[in-house]
Amino acid sequence: MTINLYKKHVDVALTDGISSSDDEVEVFYFARTDAEEDDEAVQTHCIDPANIPHDYRGLGIFKIRIERLEEDDSIWSVTAYYAARSASWTLPKLNTGEFRWRIRNANLGSRKMTQSQSLVSEITSNAAFAYTGTPIEKAVGIVGNSKGGYEIEGTDRPIGAVLIDVEAVIEAAAITSGYLVTAAQWAAQNAVNSVAWEGFAEETLSIIGYDAKPRSANTGDDPDWDVFYTFHFEPNLTGLTIGSIPGTVNKKGHDYLDVLFARTKVNNLTVAKPVRAAVHQQYPKIAYGTVLKLEVV
Repeated sequence: MTINLYKKHVDVALTDGISSSDDEVEVFYFARTDAEEDDEAVQTHCIDPANIPHDYRGLGIFKIRIERLEEDDSIWSVTAYYAARSASWTLPKLNTGEFRWRIRNANLGSRKMTQSQSLVSEITSNAAFAYTGTPIEKAVGIVGNSKGGYEIEGTDRPIGAVLIDVEAVIEAAAITSGYLVTAAQWAAQNAVNSVAWEGFAEETLSIIGYDAKPRSANTGDDPDWDVFYTFHFEPNLTGLTIGSIPGTVNKKGHDYLDVLFARTKVNNLTVAKPVRAAVHQQYPKIAYGTVLKLEVV
């Protein structure tokens, strides 16, 4: 089977809009086949960006129209349509075995903060409340208690998060071999990446969202599936110093750092002093590339 694609003599029609978002381009081709190829073969050939580029003068392709000419079954008229990309831009459909991803932010609520990164400055009405240079200078949310002393109550701080959305097309053969159930089992356990994936270090991603839906298929054929994942990113931390505990701690992204505190008195403050720090693995680890079939091919 051979399909050759040529630009027509009048090959381009341009619309120069009032703003760049209104710009449009149509590029005209004809396809010649060496046999009466079916529309699926011609379509597969034309949507390949190696044959019809998905970018044209800064515009992105959003559809391709393919039409067989009545006077010759071996010739097809092909038109590629390009427009300016926008926030509502619809990405080209993925082919089987392909995937793409994007990064977005999210708000995951709040958590209690009792210590700052560093003390920038302070002013006091009494030297007894000057904590600069003391072990408690980073304390946040200091309040008086009923006993006439002071405690660290802390303050709520919003938690920002970085999420990675992934869209993939999984072939029918993998689906019938149990892919959907396997992926669901790992997603339900918030599995983390056991090896680096697309530049993200090992164990910095955790599955927090999973969705799947079948594509259209001929009657009697098993369909390919569109699969969607959401990963939560947490960076790896190394060389952490926990209070006055000797040594440092390394924590992989989604491991849990558990700190044991003992109440003690420092100056006129009742504080919780860390006496033990332990790192725990929270989630199972899998290779996203091989298990979830998110490998670059």
